[in-house]
Amino acid sequence: MPFPEFERCIYQNNPLASVICQLRFPPILRVETAQPAEFQDAVRTKNARNSYPLYASRRDGGVPAQIEPLLPPEFGQLISTVHDFSSADGKWTISLNKHFVALSTKDYWRWEEFEAELAVILPILQRIYAPAFFTRVGLRYQNVIRPSGIKQEPNSWAKLLNGHILGVLAGPALEIGQFRSVFTQAIIELKDVQGAQVLLQHGLAEFEGEQCYVIDTDFNTDEQTEVKDAISKLRVFQEKAGKLFQWCITERLHYAMEPIPLTDDRAKRSECA
Repeated sequence: MPFPEFERCIYQNNPLASVICQLRFPPILRVETAQPAEFQDAVRTKNARNSYPLYASRRDGGVPAQIEPLLPPEFGQLISTVHDFSSADGKWTISLNKHFVALSTKDYWRWEEFEAELAVILPILQRIYAPAFFTRVGLRYQNVIRPSGIKQEPNSWAKLLNGHILGVLAGPALEIGQFRSVFTQAIIELKDVQGAQVLLQHGLAEFEGEQCYVIDTDFNTDEQTEVKDAISKLRVFQEKAGKLFQWCITERLHYAMEPIPLTDDRAKRSECA
């Protein structure tokens, strides 16, 4: 994999908008046909860092709610209920349906904290629903780089991003400010992880009225994975995600985000396991 080695750090100007881990399994109909009350009782009490007292449900299938009743019966099998259990501040969410369990956060600080949550959730899932194995393991990092947040000029992408990422933004024909939308997608095989790949999506996007640059990396494998082996695969993905992000950015952007070593007291949170 062509991504450089680098020393792990934590950015005080954190570009991460969200981090999502999704673990898919063969359908468990009991999740769909009965309210997951036992699962809720287990996650709404304090665990590694969070409790998840808030609950909401939604229909998942990519079909507008008003259209769903009009669909033929066979299409109904593609639509399922997702149960969302969220922390009181809404920054952490566990999502459960008959196909998957997912953990997402808008408050990612460091991998060890995220893994500690997974280490509590997975035994609960195993105890209540006992999935045979995971059919897909995925870890997605969505970075939003805002010039105002790192005190850089709005049109300075050529100084913040490496040339192999910039594409047309590196060309001299137009000023960067003239581009309204640029988005690129690439699928990269991870040769040292069987059946794994990363979907890299990056480009310009508007966020809260400001032109930003998004670097979205989705690491995944469809290889059958034993439940006990999921976290070890996710650790590999996490390590590679850091290297891929560094491959995308320049040293100037790295320092503009104010990196601190993992051993620095500022990198610690008292509630982190």
